[in-house]
Amino acid sequence: MDPVSRSKAILECLKEAPLFQNVSDNSLKRLASVSSLKQVDKGTILYSEGEDAHQLYIVMYGNITEYVSGPNELEMIVKDRKTHDYFGEIAIITDCPQPVTAIASQNSRLVSIPKNEFLAVLRNEPSLSVYIIKILSQRLLLSAKHQIAFLYLDASSKLAYLLLSLEADSKGSGVVESTQEHLAQRCGLSRQTVARILGEWNKADMIKTSRGKIEAINKKALKHIISISNFDRDIDTALLFQRD
Repeated sequence: MDPVSRSKAILECLKEAPLFQNVSDNSLKRLASVSSLKQVDKGTILYSEGEDAHQLYIVMYGNITEYVSGPNELEMIVKDRKTHDYFGEIAIITDCPQPVTAIASQNSRLVSIPKNEFLAVLRNEPSLSVYIIKILSQRLLLSAKHQIAFLYLDASSKLAYLLLSLEADSKGSGVVESTQEHLAQRCGLSRQTVARILGEWNKADMIKTSRGKIEAINKKALKHIISISNFDRDIDTALLFQRD
């Protein structure tokens, strides 16, 4: 791709990203001129937990998974970043090492924005700061809700909770694109446990499973599973399935 076409493609991606929805055209053009496109294959690690931050990334297409490492080499997925999502901002803003590891779970194309250039725009565009503060606040609240939920839910309820969260994240499409291994990493269960529960739900017509996809999700049935668990019934479960 020639430099002019590349800059144009980057600018179009920045304009589509919610992060920059209220940023001035001049600032976006400046970012587009200093940013680059990065093509990454599935399995590519963008950065690892504990590394210094050098770039902010915008997903042009594909999927980037963020995860954290726990005891006994346990890896817990915390978020999937999809088209027009951004990631890497926490370490840049706090000037601390990366809190998570980011890996391409699909072949992806990213817009890579240099740290200093992003910080310069952040200082000059109040709307950008307000947006980031708002999103971080929402993520903090959701994280607290997720922690409470996973603390009290049993295995089946954890998986039900996760599927409802992911389904809501896909704008209520009734479909969750995820492997059993991916689901297991998201809710801290073994792959065998996830496979067993999904098999039972499939036979009960609560879901329909296919390779890398779960369809025809019966949300009412899954919410009922959560409601009869040890979960605190004083918490409004509808609030737990909001997108961050």
